[in-house]
Amino acid sequence: MISDNQNQLMNNYNSNQNTIRMIVVDDRKLIRETLQIYLETESDINIIGYADSASTGLEQIKNLDPDIAILDLEMPDMNGVAAIEIIRQRFPTTKVLVLSGHEEPEYINQAIKAGAKGYLLKGTTPQDLADAIRYVNRGCFHLGPGLLEKLALSSLDKSMAESKSDLEDRLRKPIQQLRWELTDECKTLIDQGTETTHRQLTHMLEMQLYNLKNKQSETIVKYKRLQNKVDLLLISQVLLLLIMVGYMIIDKVL
Repeated sequence: MISDNQNQLMNNYNSNQNTIRMIVVDDRKLIRETLQIYLETESDINIIGYADSASTGLEQIKNLDPDIAILDLEMPDMNGVAAIEIIRQRFPTTKVLVLSGHEEPEYINQAIKAGAKGYLLKGTTPQDLADAIRYVNRGCFHLGPGLLEKLALSSLDKSMAESKSDLEDRLRKPIQQLRWELTDECKTLIDQGTETTHRQLTHMLEMQLYNLKNKQSETIVKYKRLQNKVDLLLISQVLLLLIMVGYMIIDKVL
C-alpha cells in the first residue's frame, strides 16, 4: 500500500468544482514525490491519491473518482495499456494522462488507442505538466513537446512504405508480362549476336592462319637461300684447300 501521506491528501480534499482532482499511478516513489513537488504550487490542481501499482490505482479511481489519472505504462502487476482500457470502460469520467519514459510512436499509438487523453514524457517541465493536466481536464487531447512530430513522421514513413508496396504490387504483373513478351525477342537477339560473333572470330582465325602460312613460306625461302650460300662457301673452301695442296706437291717435286 502507499504511504505517501495518503490519509492527509484525502482529508485535505478540495471540494471546489474548479479544482482538478487527480491521482498519480507510478511504481517509482521518486516520480510520485517529484510530481507532488511540481504541482503543489498549482492552486487549481489537487493530488488526492497515489498508487504504486495498476491494481492499487484502479482501486483509488473507484473510491476517489478523480478527474485525472496520471499513469505510467510500465507497472509491476499490469501493463499500463491494459490499465488504460479498464479505466476507460469502468470509470469513463476519469481521464488518463500517460507519463512515460517511452517516446517511440508505437507506445504512443497503443496508449491513445486504449483511451489515453494525453501523453507526456518523464522529464517534462513543471509548467508543461500543469498545462497538460488543464488541457486534458477540459476535454482536449494533448501530446508532449516533440511527440506530435514523431507521430507525424512515423505515419509518413508508414504511408510511404505502403505506397511503395502498393506500387510494386501494381507494377509487378505488367513487368512480369513484359518480361515474358521480351523473352523470345531477347533469345533472337542473343542468337543473332552469337552467330555474328562466331563469324567474326572465324574470319579472324583464318586471317591469322593465312599470315602464319605466308611467314612460313618466306622463312622456307630464306632458309633455302642461306643453305645455298653455305654450300657455295664450303665448295669454295674445298677448292682453295685443293689448290694449296697442289702447290705444296709441286714445290716438293721441284
